[in-house]
Amino acid sequence: MVTWQGHFDKRIFNAFVKTVGIYPVGSLVRLASGYLAVVVAPSGVSLLAPSVRAFFSLRSKERIIPRLIDLSAKRCTESIVGIENAADWGLESVDDVWLYSA
Repeated sequence: MVTWQGHFDKRIFNAFVKTVGIYPVGSLVRLASGYLAVVVAPSGVSLLAPSVRAFFSLRSKERIIPRLIDLSAKRCTESIVGIENAADWGLESVDDVWLYSA
């Protein structure tokens, strides 16, 4: 939607993005490190750096112990490289992951 110049009123579009976010809570994302993660909270620092819970290794194709990662933390070197579809990975739902607390 960002690249659709002229399709949206800029003020309204910016308000929409700030409300919904680039990566809404519950979104499945691929991390640069080769993990799948679920967005668990927006960041107050950057729309591109939410808190995520990594739970699946793309290398081993297996679930891992869920790990919370704050992508906006100063020393965090992790980043989101794309949005994924849970069905493409044989995952019925990711709700259990982002609701997980430990």
